[in-house]
Amino acid sequence: MIRQLISLSCFILASASALGPLSAAHAHQPTGSVVHYFRGPDGDQPNPTLTQDSAGNLYATSSYGGNTTAATCASNQFHPQAGCGTVVRLNAPDWSIDVLAAFSNPKGPINPNGGVYIDKTGAVYGTSSSGGVYGFGTFFKLTPPTAGHRVWTQRVLLNFLSCSTPSGNLVADASGALYVVAIDEGAKTPGCNPNSTVNWEILKLTPAASGSWVSSVITAVDHAGEDPEPAGDLAVDSTGALYLTTGVGVTVDYCAGTGGCGVVWKIAPPTKTTSRWSRTSLYTFNFSDGEPAYAVVMGEGGILYGRSVPATDCADPDCSGAVIPGWHHKNSDGASECAQNAASCTAVYELTPPSSAVGTWKKTIVSYGVNDYTTPVRYRSGALYIGQLSDNNYAGPSSLFKLTPTSGGKLWNATALYNFTSHDANYIFGVLIGQNGVIYATGTSTAKTSQGTIVAVTP
Repeated sequence: MIRQLISLSCFILASASALGPLSAAHAHQPTGSVVHYFRGPDGDQPNPTLTQDSAGNLYATSSYGGNTTAATCASNQFHPQAGCGTVVRLNAPDWSIDVLAAFSNPKGPINPNGGVYIDKTGAVYGTSSSGGVYGFGTFFKLTPPTAGHRVWTQRVLLNFLSCSTPSGNLVADASGALYVVAIDEGAKTPGCNPNSTVNWEILKLTPAASGSWVSSVITAVDHAGEDPEPAGDLAVDSTGALYLTTGVGVTVDYCAGTGGCGVVWKIAPPTKTTSRWSRTSLYTFNFSDGEPAYAVVMGEGGILYGRSVPATDCADPDCSGAVIPGWHHKNSDGASECAQNAASCTAVYELTPPSSAVGTWKKTIVSYGVNDYTTPVRYRSGALYIGQLSDNNYAGPSSLFKLTPTSGGKLWNATALYNFTSHDANYIFGVLIGQNGVIYATGTSTAKTSQGTIVAVTP
C-alpha cells in the first residue's frame, strides 16, 4: 500500500511535464464491470484483441485452455490449464458465453494467437500459430450452426507451410480479402531452411469461386543476420494500404548507438500503372527514438499513432522532472524524449504525413507513460486510449487513460478513466472501443481467477 501511495504521488507530480496536464475530476465517473472471468475450459489468458459484431457480441480467442483433457497441449507454468486454445462469443447484453471452438486436433488449428474477423453471414475467421498438416499453423473458418443446432462447424481453409507461422490479427480490405503477417522460422526451427534470411512476410488470403482460399505473398522483408520481427498487428486504411511496425534489426541486430531500432512500413496495393505491391519505410527509429512497440492505428488525415519504448532505461525516482543521463536526446522541436519517473520511458507518438510527395513523415511525442504502457494505443473521435501500470513492478493493477490534444503542440491531456483492481484485471493488455463508447479490456489474473478476464468500462 505504501508503494502504491508513493507511486500515485509521483504520478500527480510528474503528470504536468510527462503525461501532460491531467483533467479535472468529473461529476460522472466511469464505471467498470467484469464481462467474463475465464476458467480454463472456456480459455486460458485471452489474446489482446477483441472483436465486436453489429449485435454488440464480443469474440475472443485464447491460445491455451479449452479441451483440458487433450494431451496435445499440456499445461505449463504460464498456462496451468491444458488445452490448445478456444474461440468464444460473449452474447450481449447478458454476456452469456458460447464456446465456438475448443481446439485439440494436432492436424487442425492449435493455439490461435490473434483476433478474429467476422463476415456478413456471421462466419468467424482466424489463424493459429501451430497445428495443421505441416505444423506451422492454419487459417480456419467457424460457421454458425443451422436452426435447431448448437455446434459450430470448423474448417481449415489453409495450412501454412515453408516454416512461416501466422502472427497477430486478420485485417480485411473492401473486396473481402484478408491479410496476416507470417514470421519465418527457417533459421530457428529444426527441419526448416537454416539459411533462410526472410524475417517476415505479409500474406493475402483470397476466396476462390470454388469455396477454397488462396494465399499469396505480397511483400517479404529479407535481412540476413538480423531479426526485425513485427512489433504489432497490421492496420489498413480506406485505400487498402497496409501499415506494420517492426522492431530492432533493420540496420543492426540490436538498438544501440546510431543503429536502426525499428521501422513503420506502408505497403500499398497495385495501381493502374504498377502490378505489384510497394513497400515504403515511413519512419526509421534510431537510438534517440527508441523502439516501436505494438501496432500503429489510423487517425484523421492519414496521421498514424503508436507506442514506443526507449533504447535504454531512464528513471526519475524522486519525481524531480530532471532529464536523465543515458537517454536525454531531443526531438526536432527540442522536447526531451525521456519521461519523468518512467523506468522504461514508454511514449505515445504521432506520425504526420508530409504535405508533398517528396516530403518526410514527422514524428512527435504526444504523451509519456509515467509508468509502463501495457496496451496498443486505440483511436476514436480525436482521442487516444491506452492502458498503463500503476507502478513498474509489473504486478499491476493497471489504469485506463484517455489522451486528448492540446493547443500549441504541447503534450496531450491525460485523463485516468478507470483504475482496475485485483477483482477485475491486475494487468490489461488489450483495449477495444466498442459500441456506444464502451471500452472493453482483456486482462490477466485476478483475485477470482488466474485464467484472465474481460472488463467493460463505461465512460
